[in-house]
Amino acid sequence: RDAVFLGMMSGLGFAFSEGAVYTINSAAEMVAVNMGSTLETLKAATSEKHFLAQLDKLGPDLVKLQLYGFVVHIVRLISLPLLHGAWAGCVGWFVARTNALSSWHSVAIGILIMGILHGMYDVIVAGFMGPGLASAILSLIIIIFSILLFASHLLDRSGAQALPAKDLSNPAS
Repeated sequence: RDAVFLGMMSGLGFAFSEGAVYTINSAAEMVAVNMGSTLETLKAATSEKHFLAQLDKLGPDLVKLQLYGFVVHIVRLISLPLLHGAWAGCVGWFVARTNALSSWHSVAIGILIMGILHGMYDVIVAGFMGPGLASAILSLIIIIFSILLFASHLLDRSGAQALPAKDLSNPAS
């Protein structure tokens, strides 16, 4: 259980730092898109009246784009700390199992499984499948599966046994 807890904590720590970077990059991208669209409209405008008319036409599309980006950002900001904690906690379980079995294969399998789940989630949420109900359902399935997988590892008592505590008063142990 200690390895699961340590894995979970490292996953949470990483996710919060990644979330901060993602938030800054996302905000900068929204500003850049707005500025770029406004500058293109300004260059194409023949007069102030034409510029304002073009900007009014452009407005709804920018709002939709920003709203979609905002929703994706909020979903990632809420789900990624939980998922990184769950994925790293599962890897921690595999590390503990490797320690008990004296074999590195378990860690490799754990990292591979969690890496595949993470990659699938990233592909779906990044919009490579396009926005829509199918993407939302698939990402929800991955979230639920990841949390259940983590819970099963957390509740598992048969897998890895705790290492015996070292006697710190005896340097030979």
